[in-house]
Amino acid sequence: MQTQGAYEGEQVRLEYGAPPAADCLVDDSAFLTAMQQAAARKTTHLHNPQRRPLRLRLTILAGIALLGVTVGFYVWGIPRFAQSLASHIPVSWEEQLGFSVLEQLAPPADRCVDQNRLRALESIVTRLSRTMPDSPYHIRLTVVDRPVINAFALPGGQVVVFRGLLEAAETPEQLAGVLAHEIQHIYKQHSTRAIIEQASTSLLIAAVSGDFTGGLAYGIEGARVLGNITLQSHV
Repeated sequence: MQTQGAYEGEQVRLEYGAPPAADCLVDDSAFLTAMQQAAARKTTHLHNPQRRPLRLRLTILAGIALLGVTVGFYVWGIPRFAQSLASHIPVSWEEQLGFSVLEQLAPPADRCVDQNRLRALESIVTRLSRTMPDSPYHIRLTVVDRPVINAFALPGGQVVVFRGLLEAAETPEQLAGVLAHEIQHIYKQHSTRAIIEQASTSLLIAAVSGDFTGGLAYGIEGARVLGNITLQSHV
């Protein structure tokens, strides 16, 4: 049995018998080539140095193929997986997820409590929701007391609007347009799919690298980035 000598420059080591086996060490790798030529049928189990270039090419091709499969899964597989999985997630789960993210991005201490303003906004949301009477989502509106011109949607029916957007909107129609846009994100499960994609990407990185701690860290960082993405202005 050959236990060493499969790589260029490596000493050839042949072993025979039950442990502790007798062994033979040969410095010249040409020894293997000579054995192959002298008794090809009896040495098929030994490494053939003449096949090293082919093995190198196959290794490179296998690496390229693996990279291609990984990239393809990241670009096409994960989004399709997220889309398919999101459609099977119970609405109650999405609502719990939305509430959890809302507590992080818009804690109660930062929310507006002006009931007059809230009632006016909720009336707009109610009219917009009537366009999708069969939707399982109950749209809930939260106003954050910050001068940011922005709004975003969370899983399960949560819409967050910043005070800066309300102040910047010149007409109710402008505000209604922004709210309609965010409500469509909810109906199409965009936020839910984004979170699934982020989690899937973390697992993919962990599987490829073998470092599940790094994959978890990437997932945590991705969740933070997802929160920052929602802070992009729509106006």
